[in-house]
Amino acid sequence: MNAIADAAQALAVDVPAYMRPLFERAQQRVAEYCAHSERAVELGILRLGGNRHLLLRGDALSSEFHRTIRSIYGDGSPATDVANALLFDLSHAVGAADAAKFIDLMGLVDPLEKLAVGPIYFAHAGFARVVVHPGSHPSPDDDYVLYYRHENSVESESWRRSGERAEHPVCILSTGYSSGWCSVAFGVPLVAVEYACEAAGDPGCEFVMAPPHRIEQHLARLPNIGHRLYVPRFFGRREHEERMQTLAYRDALTNLSNRTFFMEMGHQLLRLTDRRNRPAGVLFIDLDGFKAINDAYGHAAGDQVLLEVARRLVARVRESDLVARMGGDEFAVLLSEVTSPETVGGFAQELVELIGEPIPVPGGSCRIGASIGGVIRTGQQTSLEQLVAVADAAMYDAKRAGKNCCRMRAIPPDRQPQSA
Repeated sequence: MNAIADAAQALAVDVPAYMRPLFERAQQRVAEYCAHSERAVELGILRLGGNRHLLLRGDALSSEFHRTIRSIYGDGSPATDVANALLFDLSHAVGAADAAKFIDLMGLVDPLEKLAVGPIYFAHAGFARVVVHPGSHPSPDDDYVLYYRHENSVESESWRRSGERAEHPVCILSTGYSSGWCSVAFGVPLVAVEYACEAAGDPGCEFVMAPPHRIEQHLARLPNIGHRLYVPRFFGRREHEERMQTLAYRDALTNLSNRTFFMEMGHQLLRLTDRRNRPAGVLFIDLDGFKAINDAYGHAAGDQVLLEVARRLVARVRESDLVARMGGDEFAVLLSEVTSPETVGGFAQELVELIGEPIPVPGGSCRIGASIGGVIRTGQQTSLEQLVAVADAAMYDAKRAGKNCCRMRAIPPDRQPQSA
């Protein structure tokens, strides 16, 4: 009998003695599941326990995957972080789905029984053999912690066979799959971190799993961690992308839309008003005397003035309107539906008066004026860019008229829609 056949007779997981009976029962359950197999290559079908399965090369989801990502992003930490995030999110979702399926299939109730099936199936699937260390405390609460090692890790082997020395732990699929499975088994969010890895020159692949907000605490207790660790969060990449999108579309000080978002969203709002056959309006606002406030009270007071102006604008407009800080002390409002130039002019005058009310600043209060220009769009052939340009010109009309007032301009004849 060869080594693989010999191993098949042993427990696929090495666990503390008190856990062994539980894992032996789990191994029997998984063996029964895997015994019912169907393979029809000519039909492209591989089934275990009645469920379709896939055979995937480990290298394609490990060393070769990282190589592909580096070819897109270049060498360095960003490429590594992108590859790790993709692998973790994928495997965490798969691990959670597998856990839910097996738990339901086998009618498991006890969290430890649900956990036990995971490492057994993990070994059957070819990831690695799991060794659970003493000191682990798997429990359905914040005190959950699991210390374990992977033997014969498919990911570590992939890197070592490639001849490429890893500068970081590489068993990301394993951390994602394991934490996804255990999150479902215990009903609490969990994340796993590999802190030692054979591919990076360590004696073995060592892991710790815990709730996300406590993982750093457990890592701090481990001695001699010599690697840059990847501490994942399930779909943390999505949060990062949302933060980047916020930076791209939001003004950092006021949290209003910035010029980029105003122009992008404004086009959509204009299309909506077109479908409803309603006119739209644009107001362009420039604060009067803002530099004097900065000079007299300091830039912190200037920021406070901008924040208060933004708050007043948002409080006064309708939910269907769009307010943006266009830069410096300039703001814009897109009125999604208007009735007449008089209505827009009256609303602009209200904003002049609203902005002119006293504004608290450190050391007292101050007043600031606003010059506002407005325009109404009555034809679909006038673009948002043209509306903003006309409203900007009208704002300068207000400046020339003595400031702290509003002026309206009509769309030039060459920009008006042609009559049928």
